[in-house]
Amino acid sequence: MPKCWASGLGDCSDKQSREHYISKGLFDNDLIIVSGFDWLQGEAKTFNLSTLTANILCTRHNTSLSEVDSEAQRIFRMLGNCRELQSKRAGMGYRSHWSKEKFVANGIRFERWAAKTTINIFCIAAKDRLWQMSNTSPNNPPLEIVRAIYGNERLEAPLGIYDLQVVGTKTTFPDAIGLETLSREGKLYGAILYFKEVRFLVWLSREPIESGSIMNDGQTWGFDGVMPMRHPRGLDFTVGGSLSHKLRFQWFRAS
Repeated sequence: MPKCWASGLGDCSDKQSREHYISKGLFDNDLIIVSGFDWLQGEAKTFNLSTLTANILCTRHNTSLSEVDSEAQRIFRMLGNCRELQSKRAGMGYRSHWSKEKFVANGIRFERWAAKTTINIFCIAAKDRLWQMSNTSPNNPPLEIVRAIYGNERLEAPLGIYDLQVVGTKTTFPDAIGLETLSREGKLYGAILYFKEVRFLVWLSREPIESGSIMNDGQTWGFDGVMPMRHPRGLDFTVGGSLSHKLRFQWFRAS
């Protein structure tokens, strides 16, 4: 029987898939920046996705998430297009003639992808820790989370993805994916996801979120004074103080 962290669904195939932590070819430069694990000794390290594979999903459960991967790819490139348009318009002097463009993303699929990616990283790099929700090993995540990733149900609050973006700031990973684990006393609560220039909180615990309450390798995480907002509305891109275009997440449509 193949190893598969989605085996709780009960419909595994009999073939093993060598899964990439983040699907190879999903993003232009195939880089991921990982931190928050003891073996990194407090540092962040960049990896090429082609070197990061593991036997953690069967072929059925790997391929059935293709629509989730595709949406993450689309949003990643959409963010790049938004930044390019913002830079282009910054050199123009006729703001009154701009069309205020709107980019729309499927928030539910993105949330599913973020939870899937967090589990993938936990399975490989957090073998010495346990899920806070279920007190199980990283490769045996809570069934509630697994069912939501595969679209069988929705993540109910407080679980899910949150906005951690500070207005006017940029991450240090403009063209990559970054992931920093959040844990306390050996228990996994979630992760900080750096997605291009945007920062999200992937919260996979039923405990309420309080800034400064989560310990990560012995240090208090204060979220830079930002209170996370579940299911963010989206991002506004301004030029010279005027709205140029916006990206909106849709949370009401079927996943």
